[in-house]
Amino acid sequence: MACYEFTLHGDPALRLNQYERPDYAIDNTSVYFTPSTVTQSNNTFQVNIICTNLGKAIKDSMNVSLKRVVYDVNNNPITFNYVQRIKAPYYKDTITFTLPTVLSNVGTGQNLFYPYVDASFEIAEMAENNNGLNLNPKPLFIQQDDVLPIYPYEYAIDSSAAVVLKASTTNPFATLRAYDFEIDTTQLFNSPLGVGLHQKGKVTQIGGVLHWSPPGEIYKDSLVYYWRVKIDTSANNWHYTSFEHIKGQYGWNQSHFFQFRQDNFQTLILDSLSRSFRF
Repeated sequence: MACYEFTLHGDPALRLNQYERPDYAIDNTSVYFTPSTVTQSNNTFQVNIICTNLGKAIKDSMNVSLKRVVYDVNNNPITFNYVQRIKAPYYKDTITFTLPTVLSNVGTGQNLFYPYVDASFEIAEMAENNNGLNLNPKPLFIQQDDVLPIYPYEYAIDSSAAVVLKASTTNPFATLRAYDFEIDTTQLFNSPLGVGLHQKGKVTQIGGVLHWSPPGEIYKDSLVYYWRVKIDTSANNWHYTSFEHIKGQYGWNQSHFFQFRQDNFQTLILDSLSRSFRF
């Protein structure tokens, strides 16, 4: 005689597992971003936090906090704090924070996120040490959406008869858009436009290295040229550089007033009126 299976119904020897209190938990894998790749061109992005209740399901509500740490140009940390009130999850729920990509001129580069569930410690739990990412924040690198001059190098000497100006997008996967170029023999860019040495141009392409050749034979021997580039928007976010054209020579040279203005001086003053040094 063989018994293939049997089921016990209501056997007093079997005791179902019960939890006395809830236990809300998150870890580093519980946090994800929408979109997964964030650039400066995104006005906002979302931080999603999956909160799991490992214990008893109760009817209650709690606060979920999110601390965002960004860094300024001097690498100083700047903190922004956000809080949401949610229903306590019976088993699992996703909390979403919609955040601005850039605020107060910071936000691009490395971002660190510290979420914390039951942030006000209102609910008695089986454990409190799994409510946040205090020692292991979730990182997100937000790509700067900009364009920078790369060639000729800053203060370079170039002898090419027709120097091709090159710039690079900071996001190599940038979508198709237009970029503005401008060149002149003064950093004020106030020479008569289209006459001789002051020229403007536009390049439209996807992300990568941009090339622009100023129209005409504008390069004159032993002259310093200033040029700039920016994304073609209403914003005046130009990036500047300069080089000198000397026939038959290559190297480095700093010889013009506006080039010297980029320097830091000790016991020396660059007079803007006379354009001379004073000790």
